[in-house]
Formats: sequence, structure tokens, C-alpha cells
Amino acid sequence: MERRYWGEVERRLAPGLVDYLIGQQPDVNQRDYAGVRIVPTALAGHAEVGVDHAVLGRPGGGPLIIGPFAGDRLFGERCLLDLAVAAREVDVPLCVSEMSVTPLAQLVAEAPECWLQIRAAGPFDDVAALARRAIDEGVGTIVLSVQAVAPLGPLPPGVGYPVDDSIDAIGEGTIGSPSGVRRAFALPQWGWDGLERLTGVVRDGGGRMVVKGLLRPEDVRRAVGAGVDAVMASNTGGRHFDRLVSVPSRLAGLVDAADGVPVLADGGIRRGVDVAAALGLGAHAAVVVRPLVAAAVAEGADGAVALLRSYLGELRRVCADLGVAAPAELTADGFVAPA
Repeated sequence: MERRYWGEVERRLAPGLVDYLIGQQPDVNQRDYAGVRIVPTALAGHAEVGVDHAVLGRPGGGPLIIGPFAGDRLFGERCLLDLAVAAREVDVPLCVSEMSVTPLAQLVAEAPECWLQIRAAGPFDDVAALARRAIDEGVGTIVLSVQAVAPLGPLPPGVGYPVDDSIDAIGEGTIGSPSGVRRAFALPQWGWDGLERLTGVVRDGGGRMVVKGLLRPEDVRRAVGAGVDAVMASNTGGRHFDRLVSVPSRLAGLVDAADGVPVLADGGIRRGVDVAAALGLGAHAAVVVRPLVAAAVAEGADGAVALLRSYLGELRRVCADLGVAAPAELTADGFVAPA
């Protein structure tokens, strides 16, 4: 989290929610991105360097996606709407969680490109119906989250936050369920056939399909075989367990396994140079969540816009140092990762 937000975030949020927003420390994703070093080029470059980037074929303001988080109104009545405004201002996609309280129609009206994350949990027909409804309301991309597949008892001390119970306590429905939170798990209902079937449903409705939470090359190959439009590499920020492997340490192998299908990098992005490192490791775009939530809590839409633009500004500088005219031209040659 940016230091300038700490005081206001701590003033506005309950202590447990602040800890949840900061996340596991050390954050393995953040640690590994911070270890990547730039190898600048000499006497080469471009008079103009831009950061515009087409995410999954849609032209936009940069290789960034504002990521999903559950229980948006726990962080403030307008927190998610402020992020939707920021998405519109900077022209990047906004991905929202099915566990968000703000109505989907309001978010679609604000954001130029709205995605919905749905958990691979509960009966297939319920998930398919939610995906169809979202596409009918203007969502362009469905993100199916496939981690946290079964109830395994209490989380380890210091890991996670009781978001489900907190949402229920405020007495509001969510995008995924008018009665609160869909309390459902993946097993035994969900398998790879479910992903393939849902991909067909989404495609039939005119949407794009992303599967989130893959960290093994063999899983990426299966997802590609199921027809997905993109893969999101994610360890959910360590929220479910603090010993998960980092995203940057897996990216190159996942990109190879994807065989040209875009791979999105979720987690640990704290600066524009982290975005550059993710792209250098082969990612198509990077997903940013916690720092933007903190910015919106502390300073509203203006804070989120300013933070996004600071990321893009630093990304532009890295591109200039590496002699490329746009983020899409970044390659592994410009970076050295820790051994």
C-alpha cells in the first residue's frame, strides 16, 4: 500500500479490514517483482513512447486491469463506483467480484469495459445463469476463479478475513445472490468439463472467457484446450494460504504452456516497473487490486486515477530505458530475475 494512504485508510476502516487490505507480509508476489532488475539499452530508442495497450483485443489506456475484491461497501459506500470512474478516466478494464454489493448495472454504466469474476462453485446451472445475466447487462468478459475449491476448515491465524459474514451483517445482497453471498464450493460439482461448458455458454452470449488461479503449466494447457480466451495467473494474493508459490516465479512457464493465448498476471503489482516486469516475463497485462482500493478509500476516484497514471508514467519510463515504443514490445531481454 502507498504510504500516503495509510493514515486515512486506518482512520476509516476497522483494524481487521486494514490488515486484510494490506495482505500477507511478506507478499511473495511483491517480493519477487521487486527482485527483477532492468537491463537498459544504449543509443537506441524512440522520440515518443506510448503506453496505450489493447487488452484482449480492446484498445485502451494501458496494460492494466483493475482487479476484483469482495464486499466493496465494507470499504466505503462508493469505493467500487470510484474505481469504475477511474477505469473510465484511464480507459482500462474493471473486473468486479460476484461478491460485490454495488449493483452490476451501475458499474457497467460507469466503466467502459466491465468484467465479472464468478467462482467455480455450486451447481453449474447457477453459475451459467449468472454469466448469462451479466453478459445481458453489458459485461464483456467472465472470469472464472478456480481456486479455493473446497471447505477445509478455519484459515491459518492471520490469513484472510471473514468477508462473507461481514457482507451478511450489513444485510445487503450481492451481484451473485440477492440474499447475500453464494455459500458454495467447487467440489464435487466442478471439473474441467465445467470450464469447457461455461466457456461455450459465455461464447454463445458474445462474451470472452478468462480462467483465474492457474499456476501449473499442465493446467494452463487444459484451459487452453477448453477454449478460454485468456488465463489469469493468480495465487489470490495469499489470502487463502500463505505458502503459495508466487506469480512472477511461474509466469514464463505458464506463458510457454499457453501457446499464444494471453496470460494475465494478478497480484503483487505495486509500481509501474512491476507492470513492466510482468510484461517482460510474458504477461499480456497486469491486474492491480489492493493499492487501488486503498487509494479509493483514502482519496476517492481522484486518488485511484492518480495512482493508475503514476503506474503508467513509470511504465513509460521503463519502456524508454529499454528502447521500445510501447509496452507490447517489452521482452525478457530487458530484465534479470533473481536466480
